[in-house]
Amino acid sequence: MRSLSNTETLGFLPNDRKSFVLVCLCLSLVLGLLVRIPYFFIYDFALNDGALFAQMSEAIRLNGYVLPPTVEYNQTQIPLAYPPLAFYCVAFLTDVFAIDVLDVVRYMPLAFNLVTICAFVLLASRLIKSKVILLYTSLFFPLIPRSYEWLIMGGGVTRSIGFFFALIAAYQASRALFKHDPRPFAGCLLFLSMAALSHLEWGITGVVTVSLLIAFRQFDRRSLGLIAGLSALVLIVTSPWWVTVLSRHGLDPFLAARKTSEWDLFKLENILLSLKIFDDGLGAPLSVLAIIGWLMCVARKDWFLPLWLVAIFLTTPRHGPTAGAMPLAILASVGLAQFLIPNLRQALTLVKNTSGSGQVAKSKLFGSIFLQRLRPNYVVSSCIIAVIFLLVLTSVNYSRHTPLVALSGHERGAMAWIKQHTPSKAEFILLSRSVSWEDDRVAEWFPVLSDRKSLTTAQGLEWIPGNVFHAKVDSIKELKRTQALAPNNLAKYVESRYNTGKYVAVFIPNTAPSYGGFLASGHYRVIYDDRSVLVFERLLLESSSSFVKSFGGISETVQYTGPDQETMTQLRFDAQQSERSSLPLPFLPLDG
Repeated sequence: MRSLSNTETLGFLPNDRKSFVLVCLCLSLVLGLLVRIPYFFIYDFALNDGALFAQMSEAIRLNGYVLPPTVEYNQTQIPLAYPPLAFYCVAFLTDVFAIDVLDVVRYMPLAFNLVTICAFVLLASRLIKSKVILLYTSLFFPLIPRSYEWLIMGGGVTRSIGFFFALIAAYQASRALFKHDPRPFAGCLLFLSMAALSHLEWGITGVVTVSLLIAFRQFDRRSLGLIAGLSALVLIVTSPWWVTVLSRHGLDPFLAARKTSEWDLFKLENILLSLKIFDDGLGAPLSVLAIIGWLMCVARKDWFLPLWLVAIFLTTPRHGPTAGAMPLAILASVGLAQFLIPNLRQALTLVKNTSGSGQVAKSKLFGSIFLQRLRPNYVVSSCIIAVIFLLVLTSVNYSRHTPLVALSGHERGAMAWIKQHTPSKAEFILLSRSVSWEDDRVAEWFPVLSDRKSLTTAQGLEWIPGNVFHAKVDSIKELKRTQALAPNNLAKYVESRYNTGKYVAVFIPNTAPSYGGFLASGHYRVIYDDRSVLVFERLLLESSSSFVKSFGGISETVQYTGPDQETMTQLRFDAQQSERSSLPLPFLPLDG
């Protein structure tokens, strides 16, 4: 990246390169903490997902740290073909510090994400010679939502550790290349292998980044041989894991999981849509700067950043927006430092030179004083403005729809109640506020916290051969569409599509009156209600002529002959005329 170098002095900031990098690292880390920490004060549980990974970690720990062939999740045996390094870390921390696995799943992603910020600044300091661009990059990266949103949540135990190892591997490769010292390549190999053993897509991103660094340093037969050799050694180092999985399950789990990766080299829109990375909380301003920076690099034939961005989306399109935060943060900094700021300074100078007399002379004098003060410290001034601007925009994340939300105490309490008061083989249809299955925290945590089967949970099925996963996702999408567009028809829809589901759990605070349609149908009764969670029991199943009558924790199987007309009329009257708080409930909720 030869064209991004300069020797500009930045006011009171240190001129020594190492000291300057340290200042950038500290600033980036502080901003990262300011954006991430509030989520951990707002919520007292793991953000969003992580239930499946907690289950896998516990399976490894309880199996004496020997990788088990399968893990039971949602009463289904799932091949444990996922890269297991993060699960071993969770299990190890759980044992060593004698803490609950859920606490490790909650905090470990945050810890790795914070050290990843430091690793990125170190790598950027190798790629960028310009102090101005490095300073802006250090400010932009930790504030981009994609640099943390899917990394600090519970499911980030694999993503965050994979990101960290991929960055450290790239940093080690840059050290070896710029110092002409092959010894750091040993560390590069180790960290690339650890990235692949943590998260397959981050392993691929790590190999791609290192390969580009080698190719751009010196593209010849020797560099191609080095890339091929590193890739082969990564396969060898990681072979104990993938050979074990192949010997147990063959290629089927990997082929099944591949269908969810969105690999399609001919989808150019995957690359063009990459700049939407800034839509979540930061919007158009940084997108425009990144586009400008990309075009400037292409115009002067500085190809590393443009090709790095393209390569990320071609090789790992599904997690491309997250990995793409690295080159895009630098590109936006290039656009700011080498296009926007110089043009603003030029415009101010032009205004000064074209000012008139009289009242305009005062403006001229003020403009002259302003310019004199701004010119030597414009970088510091622009940094202060940029940070304030970005923090304000990032704060939108706290109020908008974001995946960084955790299960509430009421939701966890309802799941604990279900575990204690429903049959062990009970099957549930779950309704929640999540609009997609990917960020439906209720659906993922329910099988673990309630120990009951959810008919509307897709997580984990991506590793099962066949079309099981996609069929489940399609059915969940259809259910959520019905829930959003025709909630009054939910009862009929559930009865027609989920014949085996005996229970319906509505995890929506202040449940809308339309969910009373379950009572109005005459086929359901409320067995749990705490104003945040509403659980219905189906009284009549097409496949059965009996139901479980429950009261006070005692269950009795009773032959069902169907409600008489008086009972049906009363049920409909209760659903339409009474508030839910006045309904007679067979059970008292945990939260009163």
